[in-house]
Amino acid sequence: MNLSKVAKRMIQTILIIALLFIAGSIIYYRSLGFLPFLFGVLIGAAVSIAKVVLLERAVKKISAMEQQQAKNHIVAQQMGSLVLTAAALLLGALIPQISLWGTAAGILSFHPAIYVANYKVSKAKDGKSETGNKKSAEAKTGEPETDQIIADNLRTAEAETGNFESAEVKTGEPETDQIIADNLRTTEAKADNTESGESAIDC
Repeated sequence: MNLSKVAKRMIQTILIIALLFIAGSIIYYRSLGFLPFLFGVLIGAAVSIAKVVLLERAVKKISAMEQQQAKNHIVAQQMGSLVLTAAALLLGALIPQISLWGTAAGILSFHPAIYVANYKVSKAKDGKSETGNKKSAEAKTGEPETDQIIADNLRTAEAETGNFESAEVKTGEPETDQIIADNLRTTEAKADNTESGESAIDC
């Protein structure tokens, strides 16, 4: 049977929970009195695994169905799961060699399996999205993300240096020296005006 990774994770989780329940019953009873609980857990776990398989088949089938047909198929799948659950609980209640509590424990392991599978899937998606963003950044720049930040800072510094050098080419002087030269020219012009004024008065 070809099952998806999610279904396999769910089945693994169900088996792990069932083993934990069985280990707890062995520690609690410390005798063969744990056997009814063991049988109940095995039946409940088998029902939970069957529900996983039914859910997997339903998901595969409804992907190619129309909306109304998909709804009907989901309802039928849920009814089948309820029938299996009711049959297992009925066996646990009527047969003395099968513990009802063990059967319930095996059946309830289906729900934690769903939560664990959803958590792993969401975590895997987050990891893939972060890896994809990092790879796309590296593909655009050819540099890792941290190196890209350093490269951007270097490019900014080079641009500022280029602007400063272009100002020096235009004026032939650094920017601060240009300001000093302008002030000197202004002072010389004022001195020339003063000397011309004094010569005019002397005449």
